[in-house]
Amino acid sequence: METTMKLEIDRRKWLRGEYPSRLLRVSSRKQCCVGIYLSALGVPDEALLDRCYADSCGVGPLPEEARWLLGHSADAHALYVRNDDAMAEETREIAIAAIFAKHGIEVTFTN
Repeated sequence: METTMKLEIDRRKWLRGEYPSRLLRVSSRKQCCVGIYLSALGVPDEALLDRCYADSCGVGPLPEEARWLLGHSADAHALYVRNDDAMAEETREIAIAAIFAKHGIEVTFTN
């Protein structure tokens, strides 16, 4: 699929390897990969605070680009699992980047 967006995931702010994760955790201000993506699309922090899934965002309709996350689609579920499960960081990053790439999103991980 053609790249329509570039998404940077900063490992220092990325909440991963914990279940359940949060789109934006109040205590640390860290975000799961889906929360980082939604923030990049302009979804306000207030809508993400302490929510676990895109479906539960406290906002009206999500941006059109993020609709593939709704209804616990197979790809959305795979993102939540890869983000939260204990696994090697390299394995996690490769899997998450591949899922986003299916939707035209090129992911880079930074420190």
